[in-house]
Amino acid sequence: MLNDGILAANAGADAARPEAAEVATLLPPVETVDALPPESLPGLIAGLAALQARAAARLAIPPPAPPPNAPPEPDMIADVREVARIVVRSMSWVRRNGHKLPGFSQPDGKGCKVSWSLRALTEWIAGETFPLTGARKRA
Repeated sequence: MLNDGILAANAGADAARPEAAEVATLLPPVETVDALPPESLPGLIAGLAALQARAAARLAIPPPAPPPNAPPEPDMIADVREVARIVVRSMSWVRRNGHKLPGFSQPDGKGCKVSWSLRALTEWIAGETFPLTGARKRA
């Protein structure tokens, strides 16, 4: 009964991990706990508390850092449609005024590929910089 609830609650999130279903089978059913003599209950509770503490300790450990040769997460957006969606302007506005937006880059010169820094655009949208100047607001 308890196992069925655990399996049902975790079915969607743990579908990619086959061992998640096996973990639930390690726990005894609720009926087994009901059948235990009262003198066994303190030991059961202590064992469950130890399992809970161990699981909590594992959750508190940060995930391992990516390997040093992993490529950094891309920050540059080259799609005018995506930039227009982020800054809530039309695509034609971005084409005309995109060079004034923070994070604009056109490394090969006029008439070549353009891109914008996602971080710079999100800071601008969040109001951390003044519109179209890039100057920081004073605290």
